[in-house]
Amino acid sequence: MNGKTVNHGSLTPIVLQLLSSRDGIMLMKSVQQQMGTCILFDRQNLTIRIFGPENQAALTEKKLVASLLAFRDKQQTDICL
Repeated sequence: MNGKTVNHGSLTPIVLQLLSSRDGIMLMKSVQQQMGTCILFDRQNLTIRIFGPENQAALTEKKLVASLLAFRDKQQTDICL
């Protein structure tokens, strides 16, 4: 079973490590449920694979990348004192 590997210039290792957090996992599961696809995150290689119909996988990739970047921006603005 072949999945679509997500390759996006904005997905740096730091952004991908957000998927290891509780909020990142919930974000990934939310996108997965909304789009009807399966998203697998490989923590060792820091890669994301999306399984499902080709058109759904492309839409899921766009939505996941946008959500991750928005999540990263939100994390940067939250300053704990």
